[in-house]
Amino acid sequence: MVVVLLLVCIMMQASHLIPIEYFQSGFTTCSALRLDKVIYVPLNDNELGVHKISSRTSHKLVTPPINPDLSGLPSPTLAWEAFYPKGSINPSAPIPGGFGFYLSGPTSFAECLNDGAQEVVLSYRMMLEDGWEWVKGGKLPGICEW
Repeated sequence: MVVVLLLVCIMMQASHLIPIEYFQSGFTTCSALRLDKVIYVPLNDNELGVHKISSRTSHKLVTPPINPDLSGLPSPTLAWEAFYPKGSINPSAPIPGGFGFYLSGPTSFAECLNDGAQEVVLSYRMMLEDGWEWVKGGKLPGICEW
């Protein structure tokens, strides 16, 4: 069984977003994305099954700036905002930065995971402020098994 997790709105061919032919279930926070077996879920902690949230940081819901780029991607209408103060690398470091939580997805997706999913695909989009410097430390969102 393959399940798909989609958290972004990317207007391109579905094969670019989901690099597999067959999948059981998926969800997206992009209301413009329409694919069979992929349901829309608002960018909301409760509906996305967010739990085990880092208590030292927040992931405030914001309206990001409209920033046309050369990729042709539409600007997102809502996003989670992360702050990385100077010297921060993650939510549990001495100087906390970013945010951390576990996400199980909507109930139908979580049930597929519990039924023995063998593969999961995650896709997301990040916007970084002008002058962002990539340095050692920190983590990008990813998938973990627990």
